[in-house]
Amino acid sequence: MTGHEMGSPGGNGRYPHLRSRWRPFRAAYREVPLSASYVQRAGGSLLDGVVFLGAVPLPLEAVLFFLQIDLSARHSRIVFWSGAALFTIVYSWIISQGRRSIGQLAVGIAVAGRVDSEPPSFPQAVVRTVVKLLGFAGWAYAFAALMWGAPDAAVLILTPFGLGLLWPVWDDRGRAWHDIVSSTRAISV
Repeated sequence: MTGHEMGSPGGNGRYPHLRSRWRPFRAAYREVPLSASYVQRAGGSLLDGVVFLGAVPLPLEAVLFFLQIDLSARHSRIVFWSGAALFTIVYSWIISQGRRSIGQLAVGIAVAGRVDSEPPSFPQAVVRTVVKLLGFAGWAYAFAALMWGAPDAAVLILTPFGLGLLWPVWDDRGRAWHDIVSSTRAISV
């Protein structure tokens, strides 16, 4: 029996199902979306940060003010981080469903998973969001350290956390640390 009779690609022998599945050049001709530019990423992140601040601490503070509830600093942090955890879960679920955040819609970008045409999985989206929020926290604490007159502390804080948000400037694929860790990438749509 020759290879053609055995059902090799192009054959219609004993294994006809092999003919329909064999596409050697399919991946080579697949259209790959462009990576989002750093300006798009920064703009979308800035808008999402404004949404985060408007969705988590400001409404909580307004409710506490109108109900005249005075929380200690410890309880205030617990309320804030609980809101941040809820925001992380909701934001990650939105991204994993193939939807986009308000910032991403405004600047025309989306998050792609391991395959460029598919959204990331929920665990990928959670990892991406947590690492990205750590980067924002690094910038916030570094700014606070500068305001308190401690530039050395600002550099120590910014290096492990905030540097990841600047990484797309140097990365040849335009990915930040949260993209690298979660195996995702920001694409232009």
